[in-house]
Amino acid sequence: QYGDEEHCADVIALKLSFAMLALDRCLADDDTSDRENQLKQATTRLNELVIKDDINDTTKRMLQIAMQGLTHAEISLRYIDTNSDAIMRDHPLLLAAVMLSGECAFAGLHVSKQIEMCNLQLEADEKVALVELMSIIETTCNNIKKKCTSVIAYPHLRRVKEYLTRLGKTIGSMKGRADKRRK
Repeated sequence: QYGDEEHCADVIALKLSFAMLALDRCLADDDTSDRENQLKQATTRLNELVIKDDINDTTKRMLQIAMQGLTHAEISLRYIDTNSDAIMRDHPLLLAAVMLSGECAFAGLHVSKQIEMCNLQLEADEKVALVELMSIIETTCNNIKKKCTSVIAYPHLRRVKEYLTRLGKTIGSMKGRADKRRK
């Protein structure tokens, strides 16, 4: 209404860039070539399959930011889940990686909410892709939470579990709303 969504998208894109850069640095000690390849493949796949050329520039840009944030969060959280044996030993690293992945997810969710509030129209397959990413993130959060044991003895693990609970609930509610809109 006031042209605010364009500036809001710029701020969110900047915040997302910082979160993604910090997450890359956080997980840089590990072999991230597999994670980086997955990110490139997922981004290429989403750009080819989901983002249409016939939608307006604002919708396209906001959808790209949402997909980028959710994709980065999904792949990073799956990487943490897959390599949990090594990552779980370093509790502060685990907390930082989960929180940065969550920031990427929250940026994507915020932009998804902006798309909804601005009544921007998305294709059915774009909505399906958003809901699918949210579902994977929610499931992965639950998987990582199950691996966080001894939360009383280790405060970092307690914070990881609490953060994953909040992230999972937020994504679950947003996914539910997006799924209802899709039908």
